[in-house]
Amino acid sequence: MLKIVFNTHGITGKIMSLNNLSELIFEKYDATGNDFILVRIEEMEELHQLSFLVKELCDRHFGVGADGVLFWRPLNNHKNNLKSNYQVEMRIFNSDGQEADMCGNGARAVIDLYMRTLNLKSNHFGAGSISATPVELTTRIGTFPGIFEERKISLEMTLGEEPRELSLDSFPLENLPTQPSRIYFAKVGVPHLFLYFENFANFHEFKIDLPALVFRHHPSFQDGTNVNFVTPRKNENGEILSNEFFMRTFERGVEGETLSCGTGVLSLGAVLRAFQNQHAPATIHTRGGIVQVHANADKIKYSGEVKHVFSGRYLLFKI
Repeated sequence: MLKIVFNTHGITGKIMSLNNLSELIFEKYDATGNDFILVRIEEMEELHQLSFLVKELCDRHFGVGADGVLFWRPLNNHKNNLKSNYQVEMRIFNSDGQEADMCGNGARAVIDLYMRTLNLKSNHFGAGSISATPVELTTRIGTFPGIFEERKISLEMTLGEEPRELSLDSFPLENLPTQPSRIYFAKVGVPHLFLYFENFANFHEFKIDLPALVFRHHPSFQDGTNVNFVTPRKNENGEILSNEFFMRTFERGVEGETLSCGTGVLSLGAVLRAFQNQHAPATIHTRGGIVQVHANADKIKYSGEVKHVFSGRYLLFKI
């Protein structure tokens, strides 16, 4: 039977079955604009049963409101061959109720909550800190190393597919206000398409949702794709700044623009290294904040801030 950690303090408590719950205790997190509901659980096997609950929780009008729900649990050391003493497992469901393979910003939020849960000396956030501590995060597609620091969480992933440049002629571009210079595809965790613009005058004002749908459901991508718009950052004289980029993302599963996307940043790091000879760390300006990404031959690492927003209780049904 599916079980969720139910508690009255937001951090620790007894285990009760979902069928007996009248309230669900959760933590609300922000990771550079991506917002998530985090729920600690005991078992991962039957999470598909909670699709209806995910959609309800994520509804910004009638629920809590979020880009997705992250189910997480600590892992016991003796059951794993992981190098780190700190090990946590995560599953991600987007706001449409469907499970995703990976979520970079969500992973960073889970690492932060897990480590703070271990480190708290009382039942509130902010008591104590652990500095630069390695953590192993397990997802349904693999285990990845992370680093926990105060407010700043780093995550490292391996390249899923070699980045490739796609032909501009393969896509309908007439709904874009300006033509992209290049189109790239990469997969780090989940698939990402990148429309790269050398110049885009109204990049920040442009409404991306409708134009992105053409690429999101393009037949070239069997399972669909996330769609990213990227342009280099320039100084006040119009000169391109080295290693700095603006990025906006239409997320599959959310079916709209989000303020940032962790796997998108990781995939962009792979693209920049492969096609723009970007070997130094790059600074990516998303609508939700600034993150850093650095790619080498087979691994990509990025880091940014996360923030615990509040602890909450959600009424499931009357008893």
